[in-house]
Amino acid sequence: YYGEYLAYRNAEIAKMSADYAYDNALRRFMRRVHDSVPTEIELIDTDVLLPGSLPYSAEQAFERAKLISSAFLRAAGNADIQIRRYAVYSELETTAKTLRNLKTSEQAAIRGRTAQANALEDRAWALIQQLHVLESKAAVGSEQLRVAELRWEERKRGFSFGVVTERQLREHELAREGEIDTQKRKGYDLLTHYLRTIAFMGGDPLTEGDALLR
Repeated sequence: YYGEYLAYRNAEIAKMSADYAYDNALRRFMRRVHDSVPTEIELIDTDVLLPGSLPYSAEQAFERAKLISSAFLRAAGNADIQIRRYAVYSELETTAKTLRNLKTSEQAAIRGRTAQANALEDRAWALIQQLHVLESKAAVGSEQLRVAELRWEERKRGFSFGVVTERQLREHELAREGEIDTQKRKGYDLLTHYLRTIAFMGGDPLTEGDALLR
């Protein structure tokens, strides 16, 4: 029963990862199609519950990241300058060639700003999604560790009745220790990814890490 259950949970995580990969590809595709088309398309994970350890959605993480990303702020500032510059010169007696050059600069700056925004948005979604996947893996790992403990107790009982050899008992003890180490690594991966997400949004990962450890 436990083996089938763990296989089912791992399949759920694999499906979740596949759904996220589909959503990410769909979001990038939506940027390339006409404005009227995306209204007919819905992302799979719009109703997925966010990880309980991070009270922010991907959209909120994206908006917070825009406030502290030097690359985005630089691109946004340049776009604003080029837009205002073109607006000013278009009201003056300016040659058509100069206006064309200004318009080209304006459009390039806007594309640069859009590219930086898209990169931040993709990163925000990737961080939140991966955090959700890691939390699920850690939860399944806890269940898998419980199964290992049950098997260990079962083997010890078998050893007491002479059904299990000392070598077999040692092998199961090593397997149990391996499950413990694996679960510790999963917890560490989850913690570091959580702190990486906090840093992406402009938070202080050191302060947050100290608070979690306390």
